[in-house]
Amino acid sequence: MSSISGITSATQSYRPATQNNFGRLAQDFTAIGGALQSGNVSSAHNALVTFQKDLSGVSSAAATQPFGKNSQANSDFQSLTTALQSGDLTGARQAYASLQTDLKGTAQTVQHHSSLPVPAALTAAGGLNVTA
Repeated sequence: MSSISGITSATQSYRPATQNNFGRLAQDFTAIGGALQSGNVSSAHNALVTFQKDLSGVSSAAATQPFGKNSQANSDFQSLTTALQSGDLTGARQAYASLQTDLKGTAQTVQHHSSLPVPAALTAAGGLNVTA
């Protein structure tokens, strides 16, 4: 029985760390959106760098496929990164809005096909109204 209690305690200590990671990702993603909404490309880029660092703490494949098998989200994230690195506010806003749409669509699909809770970290984070 002691091995089961060891597994249980290990699992319980893992959950808060994962939830904290997703919470940080949500804050980072929201910060990107807020900076874009206010037109501050520099702050958006800084928030993106923080997001990427926190993302690497969640997934070892974050550098190449930060959103796993969601190729559209990965593509839009790359567009966001490129736009922010070049100072393209309009392009960054468009990529961010597309990325939000990609992630919300993924959340709906997962919720429909699974009883697992979907981390709200990236699916509901941030709100950017773009009329570009």
